[in-house]
Parts: sequence; C-alpha cells; structure tokens
Amino acid sequence: MRKALRPISAMSFASVRMFSGRVNVTNFNTVQAATFTLLALIIGFTFSMAVSRYDQRKTLEEAEANAIGTEYLRADLLPGGHRCAHARIIEEISRSAHCFL
Repeated sequence: MRKALRPISAMSFASVRMFSGRVNVTNFNTVQAATFTLLALIIGFTFSMAVSRYDQRKTLEEAEANAIGTEYLRADLLPGGHRCAHARIIEEISRSAHCFL
C-alpha cells in the first residue's frame, strides 16, 4: 500500500510545491519591485538635497566674497590711520574665511 501511495503523494506534493512556488515568486517580485522603487526614490531625494545644498553653499560663498570685497573698497573712504587698520582686519577675515573652503 505504501508503494501505491508514493506516486500520488509525490504528484500532490509537486503540484502544491509548484502552486506555492508561483505564488511566492509573484509575491517576491512585487516586494522586490516595491523595494527597488523606494530605494530609487531615496537615492533621488538624497541627490536632489545634495545638489540644492551645494548650490546654496556656492551662492553664500559668492555673497560672502562680494561682501568682503565691498568692505575692502569702502575702507579706502576712511581717513589715513583707520584705513590701514581696517584693511588689515579685512585681510585677516578673508584669510580666515579662505581656511574654511
């Protein structure tokens, strides 16, 4: 009797395995697609934030350089002794700002 049931049990096990395998592959593909979509969104938003931060930093550095240059030109309007002291202070500020680049 055992030998007679072996082919039937093997066929039923194979059909259950095949059916459950298809379901699992479909579920796996769905989960995999969703995971890759979320990963792509995370990477996209990360690069977007990095680019915007880089643009903002570049704009702020340009504004700071223009402010230092304008202040240096305005130092020429000061009377003699103050002009040299003010120019030295501005040069020191520009050197310390350059160290952070």
